[in-house]
Amino acid sequence: HHPPILLSHGKGFMDSNYPLKNHQLVNQSILDSKIEYVFCGHYHNVFCVSLESYTLHLTPSIASKIKLNSESFELEEVELLLRIIQVSGSQVRTYLKNII
Repeated sequence: HHPPILLSHGKGFMDSNYPLKNHQLVNQSILDSKIEYVFCGHYHNVFCVSLESYTLHLTPSIASKIKLNSESFELEEVELLLRIIQVSGSQVRTYLKNII
């Protein structure tokens, strides 16, 4: 549920107030594994970053959208998006789909 890294380098509201408490340990465990893709929510927004050995996909919420880099709790306009994840053998494809 929680991302294994701080997305705003500890400055955003969610990073400052609701981080995964052992995110450094979890991130290192993923880096040491053969995991190539991580999908999570918690931050109620869309974000994607390629790290050393895996790609992190933050998956949106249709209930609320929290600004990632704001130091205070700020909501953005909600887009009705779903993250579609397709796995075929060793291939992973993901995209966002507007549900309206």
